[in-house]
Amino acid sequence: MGLHRIIRVRALCDGCAHDWIAHLDSEPVFESQQAALAELAGLYGWSITESGMWCDQCTAEHACAEQGHQWDRTEEPPWRYDPVREEWAPNYQVCNRCAYEIPVALARGVGHPERQPGLLTPDEQAALAVLQCQLTPHGGEPR
Repeated sequence: MGLHRIIRVRALCDGCAHDWIAHLDSEPVFESQQAALAELAGLYGWSITESGMWCDQCTAEHACAEQGHQWDRTEEPPWRYDPVREEWAPNYQVCNRCAYEIPVALARGVGHPERQPGLLTPDEQAALAVLQCQLTPHGGEPR
C-alpha cells in the first residue's frame, strides 16, 4: 500500500474573504499548489499576483473602478408599474462585469451620472472637470 500526498487548498479572497469552494458540491483535491492556483485563475476568474488573490467579483469590481462599467444598451423604460406594491418603481440596468445596478434613468444620463461612483472612467471624469472649468468662469464651482 503506497501513500499518495494530497494537498488541500482553501483559498480566501483578500478583498472580501470569499471562500471559493462554498458554492461547490465537494472540496476539490489538487496535485500541487500550482495546480490549485491555475484552476482558481483559469476556471474561476480569480486574479492572483505576488501581493494577493482576489475572487472573480472583487476582480470585476476593481476592473470597473479602473475602466468603467460595461453596460448593455437597454430598451427598458425607466419606470415600471409594480402590481404587488401598487406603485411605480424604477427599472435597473446591470453591469455585465461586476453586476452593479443603477436605475435606467440614471444610466441614460438623467440625474447627474458623473456623481454615480464608477459610472465614468477616470479619463471621462477628467474631461468633464476640464469642460466644467471652461464653461464656468469661477473655476468650475457653482456660486
